[in-house]
Amino acid sequence: MFIQKWFFSAISASIRQRRINLPGSLCDVLQYVSAQPFKERHAPDVTVPFMLMEYHHADQPTRVVYQDIMATLQLPFVNTDYRAFARWPSYFALAWNDLRDKVGTSLHEAITRACHDRAAKLAAEELHNPGRLSSKALRQAAIADASLDEITQVCRLFQWLIPGLIVNVAYFRHQLEAV
Repeated sequence: MFIQKWFFSAISASIRQRRINLPGSLCDVLQYVSAQPFKERHAPDVTVPFMLMEYHHADQPTRVVYQDIMATLQLPFVNTDYRAFARWPSYFALAWNDLRDKVGTSLHEAITRACHDRAAKLAAEELHNPGRLSSKALRQAAIADASLDEITQVCRLFQWLIPGLIVNVAYFRHQLEAV
């Protein structure tokens, strides 16, 4: 969670300060941006239930947005992040339509790659293994349920999916805060 919060703040700050004009400078930018810890509640007030808008419950315009998200991001599903935003369909459709043309551009890809690379590096270098769980033990457990390749593919999917989500949600936040 720390890494996700750090990148969310870093990407938002970089976009706001227009310090990410060149993909080559991206790693330098992210290296020096520090995030203030978020100490508030991470969900709407308890009187407002936190809901995910499922495809079969969404209105037709939101279903069209969902289909566009899946096609644009080349995914077989709509992530929970987007299903949470779909609770406000008028906002969500506008926000996605503005973001859609940026997804897949060289700058968007560079930001996403920098987010991924930094998170992967932090995880590899900073997250310790106090239980000394070995790769061999994990592989043995994995093959008890499915092929190792199948589980590895899902890990890869989410390893690359989540940095893109972080970038896209940071962009949504930037849209709301831009003057």
